[in-house]
Amino acid sequence: MPDPISCDRHGSNTGTYVCRHVAAAKRDGPVDGFDAFIDEEGNWQAMCGACGDTMIGFKGDDEARDAFAGEVGRLICLDCFREAAAINGVEIP
Repeated sequence: MPDPISCDRHGSNTGTYVCRHVAAAKRDGPVDGFDAFIDEEGNWQAMCGACGDTMIGFKGDDEARDAFAGEVGRLICLDCFREAAAINGVEIP
């Protein structure tokens, strides 16, 4: 699990990783192809369909995939993650 982060709305909370489009869902509305999952380290992550397709396109090119993820990735708190998921019709426990 990531270390706790400080959220302006929710205070100290667990960090989650999302693409910039999911992070903006509270402002911009649902994304196309919302995909939430728990990674191999037990962290919640989510990305939109376009970012997911791009990540898949980097098969075998870890450097390009990591560069893309660093460019579009955002760290948000678990409660913000749940709110973004709910906007996309997904309930996160």
